[in-house]
Amino acid sequence: MSCVCLLYRQYTSDYKLETYLKVARLYLEDEDPVQAEAYINRASLLQAESTREDLQIHYKVSRHRPPNPNHLALTPLVLTP
Repeated sequence: MSCVCLLYRQYTSDYKLETYLKVARLYLEDEDPVQAEAYINRASLLQAESTREDLQIHYKVSRHRPPNPNHLALTPLVLTP
């Protein structure tokens, strides 16, 4: 009888946070803010655990990105008299 042992790699919170932020940035560069937001939300769960200041800054920058100009074009303009 043979035993198959599966090894699971444990990644640090900083590594996962860095990876999620990189993926989010790539989606933003590809103009896919919906997918980017999904990874930013994943990163939000880890950012409190991070001790790296550079990752904290990257998270804050990605979280507070200006709105997509194309999105503003689709928003109706309401004028009041």
